[in-house]
Amino acid sequence: METQETLLIIDDDAGLRRALRAFLEGIGLRVLDAPDGVRGLDLARREGPVMVLLDLTMPGMSGFEVCRELAALPGDHHPVVIVMSGLLGTTQRMKAFHAGAVDCLAKPVQYEELEVRVRTHLAIRRNTAALRESRDKLGKALHDSGAMNRNLLALNEKLQRSEAVKTRFLALMRNEIYNPLSDIMGLADGIADPSLPPGKAQELAARIKHEAFHLDCQIRNVFTAAEVEAGESSPFVTKVDVASVAEDVVASFAPMARTRGITLRMDLQGLGADFPTDADMLHHILANLLSNAVQHGAGVAELRATETEAGLVLEVQDAGPGIAGASLKAIFEPFRHADGPFKVARGQGLGLVVARALVDILDGRLDVESEPGQGSLFRVTLPRTTSLANPDAHAQDDNIIFFDEPQAF
Repeated sequence: METQETLLIIDDDAGLRRALRAFLEGIGLRVLDAPDGVRGLDLARREGPVMVLLDLTMPGMSGFEVCRELAALPGDHHPVVIVMSGLLGTTQRMKAFHAGAVDCLAKPVQYEELEVRVRTHLAIRRNTAALRESRDKLGKALHDSGAMNRNLLALNEKLQRSEAVKTRFLALMRNEIYNPLSDIMGLADGIADPSLPPGKAQELAARIKHEAFHLDCQIRNVFTAAEVEAGESSPFVTKVDVASVAEDVVASFAPMARTRGITLRMDLQGLGADFPTDADMLHHILANLLSNAVQHGAGVAELRATETEAGLVLEVQDAGPGIAGASLKAIFEPFRHADGPFKVARGQGLGLVVARALVDILDGRLDVESEPGQGSLFRVTLPRTTSLANPDAHAQDDNIIFFDEPQAF
């Protein structure tokens, strides 16, 4: 035998048990024995033998009962049972097989036959166990390969989407950067004409400022999106004058709003000068939400801000065409537009994506309420950040930092 396997003999004949034990130990088996079914089952449960030689006729529990109990032991690897009897007729053999035995051996036992049968059934058991293990390994391999294949398909699909996004991004970037630059250069040439009337020069200068402002917003979004994607964007928390930041954002969009015939309003209530957050991210969030309201809205766009128990609540309300509920998710996907009234106007479609990403970085929440024909309301809730990057730093008007006391650098 390649490895020492355990065999259990259950027989009420002590002499036969000793003779069988000596013979089986001589061919390399570890042998246990019991004089009756009760003690035999107890040994089987404790020792887990791979094979049982079982006498059919014993006092107390019969061999048939013991065989059924052995077959009912928990686990997948039940012992191989060979029954022994001096009266092995066809009826007894069939009854033994139905009880769970795999072979029958007539008494008196012929040792050469016993060895052949024991070796054969142990080999079958080992081969069965090896096949079961191979089957389990193959099943796991198939499961793993299936999961890997699904992952590869998902990755391939993601790469295809990324390639499509990159292609659209490059095309839109070409338009969004080249077009304003071309306009700025053309307008600058016009201003350079010495014969240009002063009134016309002021008009061209205003248009240059508008194009430059638009270009600056888009480039900021591109860089911010790239930093977020690379995991390099983290908040620098200071005590922020939220009202000052909001007023600065509204003032910066006032010329664009006038051009589009939109009135900007502010409603700032109960705001302190020391709300703990990242001033630059706050400015960028408000700028993108207000830009969206000005570009897609009409009539009036309002920015509201207040402090509550939940933290800082910011709302940007527009009177635009509104968005159907099924299309709301699309507005937060880069380079996508919703089907229906909502269309991406100028810009790469990064504004709302960047705003949501920055809100997430600040552990906040961005919600939108909109219905066709009813305009849209974007609501940002930012929690109070407990740890400040610099406890003595204050921020106003975006990320301009003022220190309470002189700082050494």
